[in-house]
Amino acid sequence: MPASFVKRKAFVNRSAFVNRRARPLIFFSALVLLGAAISRLAASGSSPTIPMPGPHDPVAAARAGQLAGPAPAGAAPNAAGTRQFQAASIPGPSGPGAQPQVPWATSRVFATRYDPNTAGSVEVAVPDKCVKFAALGDTGSLSNFHCGSGYPVGLDYRVLITRDNGQSMYIPVKDVGPWNIDDNYWDPADSSFPRPRRMFGDLARGTPESQAAYYNGYNTVANCKNLDGSLSGHSGGADQFGRCVLNPSAVDISTAAAAQLGFSGAEWVTASFLWEPIDGLLAYPYAFRGGVFVASGDLNLDGKSEVITGPDVGGGPDVEINEPNGVRVGGFYAYAPSFGGGVRVASGNLLGGNNIATAPGPGGGPDVELYKGNGSRLGGYFAYPPSFAGGVYVGVGNLNGSGDDEIVTGPGKGGGPDVEIHSSNGARVGGFYAYASNFGGGVRVAVCDVDGDGKAEIVTAAGPGGGPHVRIFKPDGTPVGGFMAYDPGFAGGVYVGCVRSPDNKTDWIVTGAGEGGGPHVRVFDAAGNVKASFMLTGDGNSYGVRPSSGKWTSAPGDLFVSQGRGSLPLVRFRHADGSIFFPS
Repeated sequence: MPASFVKRKAFVNRSAFVNRRARPLIFFSALVLLGAAISRLAASGSSPTIPMPGPHDPVAAARAGQLAGPAPAGAAPNAAGTRQFQAASIPGPSGPGAQPQVPWATSRVFATRYDPNTAGSVEVAVPDKCVKFAALGDTGSLSNFHCGSGYPVGLDYRVLITRDNGQSMYIPVKDVGPWNIDDNYWDPADSSFPRPRRMFGDLARGTPESQAAYYNGYNTVANCKNLDGSLSGHSGGADQFGRCVLNPSAVDISTAAAAQLGFSGAEWVTASFLWEPIDGLLAYPYAFRGGVFVASGDLNLDGKSEVITGPDVGGGPDVEINEPNGVRVGGFYAYAPSFGGGVRVASGNLLGGNNIATAPGPGGGPDVELYKGNGSRLGGYFAYPPSFAGGVYVGVGNLNGSGDDEIVTGPGKGGGPDVEIHSSNGARVGGFYAYASNFGGGVRVAVCDVDGDGKAEIVTAAGPGGGPHVRIFKPDGTPVGGFMAYDPGFAGGVYVGCVRSPDNKTDWIVTGAGEGGGPHVRVFDAAGNVKASFMLTGDGNSYGVRPSSGKWTSAPGDLFVSQGRGSLPLVRFRHADGSIFFPS
């Protein structure tokens, strides 16, 4: 309550000294002053507040600091100019009992135990208030604290805690702390990232501020505060509130979670933050290594593409739909749940709307199916004789410049080079042989408007055994171009896609080396001129690369790229020049 109002109210309460007729005037004056005070408060835009995070017990906090032991390697702050956030520069966990490289931002940090607001709750606290609000679905606080679009409700806000003895547990975030509320140390400070580190950006990614303050005197304050807010009388590394940091803790584990994990209450752990993939979208569970097929489409008509994925052999017929920022939109089984041959996917204007076309992998028959984004089946047809079980590759695009898009298919291994074209109602429109009639390695297809006339061409690439020969055809089968995407001696097959060129007039052809060829992505114009060439990953793997494209940033087209058998089930995001982008 404003002081001016308190004083005036006190004067009114001395009723023995006030004339009765004066009281209404005094009371009215008090209301006027109160209204003015409230108006000034509203005009000042007072900021919302959040309770001070733990720790709160100085003895326990200091004891935890003793248990932390000597500083780990790499605790010192880095120069501001050395920040990196490419996948290759983010190491996996280190230390005893460390797990293999995981696809999420991961740090080795000191953890402590806390009693949560809800007794018995299994949860963790991390020093990022925006993560807490998003995890709890608190959209009001996300707005009031200006967290921004980088913190959508619906991401997987859990932390994988792994102890040095190998015990691990996935624990949901439900609180904020320890020490700080704006130190999302698992994120880079780069402003192009959807959730850039909000404070302490001169520290290396993965180094918590509390750790640097405790071991290196980072953020030293001349007279840092005790945990009760009083001045300590000495200098020391401090948290964002000026409190003397008494231990390096960077994650708090609730008492109930600690009991399940066998956690001692204060020890070094490996923490992986599941809402923060290192490089892309985790389309399926981390353990799945069967490979992923990817397509994109603006299924909800918001002007931005959703990521549509199908697993390769061994993954079941589970088509998943996600926003590129990781929020799941939906999913469905395209075929019988027991089918394990994989699903190839495409999207376009089919049967009057932006919908999905699926085709089965080996063993499933040539059954092309059409679905809405909500999983409702629209129709389907056999692209080849029903007895063919080699799998089908599928692409979608507008070949005649009007009406619905057409569906273009190529057979898998054993089916010959027979490219088939159907309308979205299943009627056959045409077909041709893309390669010699005796070639049995299969044909991968894409539908791209390479000449900018508003009518798409069909782009083909041979499967294993056929060489890296990419060809371009008119819908009637007339060849209009072609080139070798890789060394002519490479026989691992090629995957093809297309991406809108920067002038937004034509499509460029995107190729990915097949299995055995390394993670090599190349971009060509219709004449076969190389427009870009880059490695999707820096590890030289031989999983193959499966390109697709969509629109997410201000660029006319962006690349959504997955890999084959043996790879993590990630969809990675690249601009047409190969540079990384992070959808928010």
